[in-house]
Amino acid sequence: MIFKLFGYFFILGCTSFGGPAAHIGYFQKLFVEQLNWLTAAEYQQLVALSQVLPGPGSSQVGFAIGLHKYGLIGGVLAFVGFTLPSFILLLLLSYFQFLFVDWGIEGIYAGLKLFAVMVVIDAIWTMGKSFCSSKETLAVCLIASAILFYFPYAWLTPLLILLVGLVGYTVGAIKQDKAALKHESSSHSDTGRNINKVRFIPLVGFFILLIGLPLIKSLHPIIELFDSFYQAGAMVFGGGHVVLPLLQQSMGDVVSQDTFLTGYAAAQIIPGPMFTLATYLGAEWYVSSPVIGAIFATMAVFLPGLLLMYAMVKNWQMLMAKPKLMQAVKYINAAVVGILIVALYNPIGINAVHSISQFLIVILSLFIFRYSSLPIYIFALLSIVGGAILL
Repeated sequence: MIFKLFGYFFILGCTSFGGPAAHIGYFQKLFVEQLNWLTAAEYQQLVALSQVLPGPGSSQVGFAIGLHKYGLIGGVLAFVGFTLPSFILLLLLSYFQFLFVDWGIEGIYAGLKLFAVMVVIDAIWTMGKSFCSSKETLAVCLIASAILFYFPYAWLTPLLILLVGLVGYTVGAIKQDKAALKHESSSHSDTGRNINKVRFIPLVGFFILLIGLPLIKSLHPIIELFDSFYQAGAMVFGGGHVVLPLLQQSMGDVVSQDTFLTGYAAAQIIPGPMFTLATYLGAEWYVSSPVIGAIFATMAVFLPGLLLMYAMVKNWQMLMAKPKLMQAVKYINAAVVGILIVALYNPIGINAVHSISQFLIVILSLFIFRYSSLPIYIFALLSIVGGAILL
């Protein structure tokens, strides 16, 4: 039966278009409504936990479903099955570039970069409505974007996320102090009952890698690669799009902006998790052995979120009961919208849009995308055609 689990997730990995929110819908239909592996309440708890933790939300939910059904082996097989199709497709894309570099595909590059602009604008709009719905969170978003716009340093983005989380935690503590004493004592009581359910080994492993990898990354190029993708995966709150600026900053000049944006656009078109952008970038980074680079990059970017999910999946009640933590996540989610706004300008906008005609293609595609039900790959094809014509 455990191999059936792998089969279910592999099929989902081949057919799940539409991004994390759509993936969560596919999971619910199959594993809750059809197979009855979880109740609706249990499934919603897993989804809620994935929204609190950093990492790829839909992949964390799939991993947790595997854990729920068959333990750690089930979780690993669920993750591998769901990720493998997009891993293979993006690895092939990397090899396609190696083999057919002389085929004159500049027009495809140009179109895919325009498509990436459209996707990020849509992500900012969607996430902004969810995460910046109050004056408080809008202010956090604008301050974060202003800081990164004027100080575009690679090390500043993860530091800013941590600082914003600390500020949010402090604000949450102040709000909690103003809450009724009965509510406060009740929250502490719930925390005490659930603390023994935390799995400390994966939690400790998460922090050891987070702190230790930067200290040893100079020992070997593959460790440096693993560290860059691990750090990015550990800082992604709010959705898969946020991995774009984090990876772009951490990779520096190792991969060209054209190559980076091509991989990002391709990751939107194919089914499965968006984080498999790391597959393509890892292959492009480690050119001496692209398959090794792709494997290590993919493992590294997913690993932080999976470690945290494995550590906390039985203890979600404790996290949900902490208003300080929820306020921190609220501020971080607002800040990542600001991070995406800056990324929309640089590297995406200035590397993709070079004329009024290209700008109009982006706006027209975005308008149709927002107000039609056409599949996303149609817009990718239209962008490729438009980019080739206007090149």
